[in-house]
Amino acid sequence: MSAQDKQVCEQIHNLRSNLEQAEASFRSGSGTRGELDLMLAEAQMQHLKERRATKSFWARQFMAIALAVFVVLVGATTWYWARLTDKPAVAQEIAPPAPVAATTVPGTSAVEAKSQELIIPVQTPQQTSAAAEPIRKSVPLNTTKETPVASADQVHDLVRAARKTLNAN
Repeated sequence: MSAQDKQVCEQIHNLRSNLEQAEASFRSGSGTRGELDLMLAEAQMQHLKERRATKSFWARQFMAIALAVFVVLVGATTWYWARLTDKPAVAQEIAPPAPVAATTVPGTSAVEAKSQELIIPVQTPQQTSAAAEPIRKSVPLNTTKETPVASADQVHDLVRAARKTLNAN
């Protein structure tokens, strides 16, 4: 037991003995003496409550301060960590697309040939040297409308051929 706990136990023992004396005084017919012992016991009890309240008051104050320090430390650590890990995005350089050669499958009609184009990337000697140094290009936002590659009849024939092929499977 700590020294404070021993003092509290001693005060409770004194309080109990004053209450017993007040009881004995009232039984023996000495009301004045009993009243005095009772008031002394009440004063001791009041003193004990005040002392315990002061102790709990400082305990609450300490806990509030400790919690505030903890919150500040967590906030500062989080801010510092975010500052270290937050790096601005670096603009990525885009390499130009590879040239494409279009070939068709032999033995097909003009409409079917358009739908069966094979796209094969072709590397040129200029591109291999340019791959080391990416080229920055600005692309205009407003593009002009292009004329359709196939006529409406050709698209209709293509859709009809595709439908027949899908229904056959």
